[in-house]
Amino acid sequence: RSGGQAVGRSGAQTVGGPDDPEATDRPTARPPDRLPWSPPVILTVAAKGDGVAELIEALDRHHAWLGASGTLDARRRRRLLDRTREVVERATRRWIWEETRAEERIAERLDEIVAGRVSPYEVAAEVLDGLKQGERI
Repeated sequence: RSGGQAVGRSGAQTVGGPDDPEATDRPTARPPDRLPWSPPVILTVAAKGDGVAELIEALDRHHAWLGASGTLDARRRRRLLDRTREVVERATRRWIWEETRAEERIAERLDEIVAGRVSPYEVAAEVLDGLKQGERI
C-alpha cells in the first residue's frame, strides 16, 4: 500500500503509509468502521488471472465496510424510498390520464393555448385545481 491508511501487523489501523515517516502502529481516533473508505489500487491482468484473488478480497472488505459503517443500509433504504416514490408517481400519472377528464379538458382548451389566449400553465392549473377539489373533471 502507498499513502493513506494501512493495517499494521496487529490489525490496528495506522496513520499514514509505509513511506510516511510519521506512520505509527497506534490506532486512529475513530474505530475502523467509522473511517472513510479508502479504495485500494489493485493491479490485475485478466488474461492471466493475476490479481483476481486480491480484487475479490478487496471487494469483500469493501462490502464488510459498507455494512459496518451503516452505508449499505442507508443505500438500501434510499433505493427503496426512491422505488416506492416511482411507483406512486407512475400510478398517479396513470390515474390522472385514465380516470379523469384531464386529457379532454386540455384538448378542449388547446385552441386557446395555440392562439395565445391562455397559457399551458393556466390550463394545467385548472386541471390540478379540479383534481384537488375531488372532481373527476
